[in-house]
Amino acid sequence: MAYLLYCLIFVRLSYWVLIFSKLARYQSTGALNRIEGVSIVVCVKNNIEGLKALLSKLLKQNHQKYEVVIVDDFSTDGVEGFIRLMDSPLIKYCRPDKDVAGKKMALSKGIDQAKHEWILVTDSDCIPSSLDWISLMVGKAVDEQKEIVLGYGPIDGHGAIGQLAKYEAAYVAMQYLSYALIGKPYMGVGRNMLYRKKLFVDSQPFAGNIEVASGDDDMFVQKAATSSNTTICIDANAQCKSTSPTNVKGFIRQKIRHISTSTMYDNRTKYMLGIFGAVHLLIYLIIIAGTITGLLNLSTTLSVWLLMCGVMVIVQYACFAKLSEHKLILNLFVSDILLSLLYSIVGFKTMTNNNKGWN
Repeated sequence: MAYLLYCLIFVRLSYWVLIFSKLARYQSTGALNRIEGVSIVVCVKNNIEGLKALLSKLLKQNHQKYEVVIVDDFSTDGVEGFIRLMDSPLIKYCRPDKDVAGKKMALSKGIDQAKHEWILVTDSDCIPSSLDWISLMVGKAVDEQKEIVLGYGPIDGHGAIGQLAKYEAAYVAMQYLSYALIGKPYMGVGRNMLYRKKLFVDSQPFAGNIEVASGDDDMFVQKAATSSNTTICIDANAQCKSTSPTNVKGFIRQKIRHISTSTMYDNRTKYMLGIFGAVHLLIYLIIIAGTITGLLNLSTTLSVWLLMCGVMVIVQYACFAKLSEHKLILNLFVSDILLSLLYSIVGFKTMTNNNKGWN
């Protein structure tokens, strides 16, 4: 059993050394471009207070040419009246043609109504980290001649669940950003992503699954992103922060929604991510089983586990520092154990749950 544990730890650390180290060594450039026309598309469903906070930041952006397309997904809390009262020349209001689960219909409607070449998406519960958010995201695309820019969306949370959600958001970002850097983009986050409108239209990412509740961001990346047309932007002034769930149930429900579309990934990505997740869980199951049965020496096992965490700390600290999340590394030892438990629960729930909502 000890040899099996060592092999699994070796496999797990291979991801850190061979893949995640790409983000750790990444040298970010912060080119500003205030000239390109950008349409910010925001889908909202019954979140008027979040929308108010978001618009207070969006309407003050330093970019020269942009619009904000608000897609009201049949809200019942007065979103339309609020937008009409604002009467801002920067805002375009629309509604999807019909009310269906998820936001794919709403997002498609917003992109169709957008007048500019570049589409920048975020959610109504997000806040850009600076007034240069637009210019930094589109500047990255123009400077590197790319068509997709994957951004980072940190979580603002408090308490035990909030801290775990913050760590998990950075942990997931470390993965998808690193994969993009090795030429294997597989996902992005809908709270901070930029792409060409034509690319979205041509790729038809939601064809045949427009009424599937989740996965609008992942499905688009799976359909349209390549090693040559995708880059990342992790500038501290180009992030979009979102609030975390306030309880365990909400956190698990959110993760189920996020992970439910992973079955649509290409086979190579599914294998890579599946092995990574399985090894994470198996390491702790073997440690628990081996310790209980006496097949593993407790002191030796603890030493090996600390060695594993030590390597992870070195790489992960560098990655989190790139995301301006270096303080979260203090949570690694506890969060790594909790995430193995969380992902096992989410995996089971995903197989038995049919999630319908997105808001």
